[in-house]
Amino acid sequence: MSVNNNLGPGASGGGNEKNFIFAMVLLFTVLVGFSVFQMMQPQPKAAEQQAVKETAKTETASNAAAAPADVKKIAAVKLPAGKEVTLENEDVLAVFDTKGAALKSWKLKKILLGDKQVELVWKDNAEGSPFALNSEKAGFKDGLIYAAEKKDSSLTFSGRDEAGNEVAKVFTLQKKGFNLDCEISFKTKTKGVLNDVKLAAAAGIGCHDPSTKIPPLNISRVNGKTEKSRPGKFDIEAPLAKEINTLSWTGVKDKYFAVLFVVPETEGFKGTVKKTRAEISDSNGVKTPVEMPVVSLVLPDFKGEEGKTFKFKVYAGPLIYENLIAYGSNLHDALDYGMFGWLGIIFLKTLKFFHGIVGNWGIAIIMLSLLIKGILWWPNQNSYKSMKKLQEVQPHVNALREQYKSDPQRMNTEMLKIYKERKINPLSGCFWMLIQLPVLFALYAILGNAIEMKDSPFMFWVTDLSGPDKYWVMPILMGATMWVQQKMTPSTDPQQAKMMLWMMPIMFTGMSIYFRWPSGLVLFWFVQNLLSLLQQYLVNKAPAAAAA
Repeated sequence: MSVNNNLGPGASGGGNEKNFIFAMVLLFTVLVGFSVFQMMQPQPKAAEQQAVKETAKTETASNAAAAPADVKKIAAVKLPAGKEVTLENEDVLAVFDTKGAALKSWKLKKILLGDKQVELVWKDNAEGSPFALNSEKAGFKDGLIYAAEKKDSSLTFSGRDEAGNEVAKVFTLQKKGFNLDCEISFKTKTKGVLNDVKLAAAAGIGCHDPSTKIPPLNISRVNGKTEKSRPGKFDIEAPLAKEINTLSWTGVKDKYFAVLFVVPETEGFKGTVKKTRAEISDSNGVKTPVEMPVVSLVLPDFKGEEGKTFKFKVYAGPLIYENLIAYGSNLHDALDYGMFGWLGIIFLKTLKFFHGIVGNWGIAIIMLSLLIKGILWWPNQNSYKSMKKLQEVQPHVNALREQYKSDPQRMNTEMLKIYKERKINPLSGCFWMLIQLPVLFALYAILGNAIEMKDSPFMFWVTDLSGPDKYWVMPILMGATMWVQQKMTPSTDPQQAKMMLWMMPIMFTGMSIYFRWPSGLVLFWFVQNLLSLLQQYLVNKAPAAAAA
């Protein structure tokens, strides 16, 4: 599957999922806390009632990697004279160099960064280009000028050095997609077992955009578990798998792209990772120091004189669920869709379906909001009705509080008896938020991290639904509808209602602006608020008997 969208520079809005989770948990905690307090506490005296003032202070650490004091720009590796040979399909243009039979360029033809095709090979890598071979025991360092033979979609390199080391590399590109089949053969005159033949795999991401605030990561599947780690963890070269026959795949990814080497798990491939440092320029020419993971494959042990051929596959392309799931080997674990990733995948597929109909991601988000509201209409309806009935019985509750003010235990018993007789759930006002938390978490993850949403416009000033609203219009509209919703919500405590009326809209409008929530998420929330206002209006308008 190909992506025909333009990945222009633009700010990204999916950087810090923890901040969003904090905001949602805070909202739910506040709602539950007030409901429990309202139900269990005796009525305070009028003279003791005061307006509650609350200040929320939120601190966040910068996600940008700190620049080491000794960081210097790494000069591009200048290869000796070699010849460029290309492989090409519908989606990829791959350029190999006969010097080292290494990959020089891997461009995604249908995905653009500004007006240029996305490049996944990092040009400033001083650690060696992908597919370069090295072995100290065999005295081999891949600097050969290989003979190259191209046939259909396959490219074969063969070479022999002065020490008698014989190497052959065969690369086959599928007719479409981002998959490369690889076959490496190595034979040497060195006696004994070779266990140090290392193949340069992936080093950083060539098109990495530092403005995403998400550095390139090493990602590996070891012993049936997917592990992700930032390069800063590896000051020295570290093994990826401590035991043999446990490495399934390894590579490098950033927010939108990945280069993953998939190996036969039972053949004993191992791997190593370390970090290197460089400076990357963003779309405005501003240089940012970054740490790039450098990943190598260690070929399984073999007898040098007998030689051996090793086969594996490479996926080098965008992080698109359909591509990764079709590839198999659990490559879809490379996606960062948070704790509710399975739900996020469902939403993303639904959004793609709607987008295929209307051709606009913003309208697709509105349609998804309508669909989700329809699914949650019934539980929300019961919640709103319960809150209304709670308001209607409040005079009886106040009378009980006055009657049993010296006996709190009896007071709570009598209050719960009334709630049971009237079929009222005092905490029902929080239920709607509880069931929507997974929805909001999942949407936050996909709208901020899915490549399909990158630079997806809606209308007018909203030109990137994965990034924040530059003019704060959507956050303010969201906050305004939240204020109206709080105004319409039945309450049994005027002081509580007054505080919630202002605290919730101001807090969440501020958080959406400060934490740069994706405007697509704010649009979804705004539409949900409008629909909730309609539902609340219908419940409030209904007579008591009908509401019951």
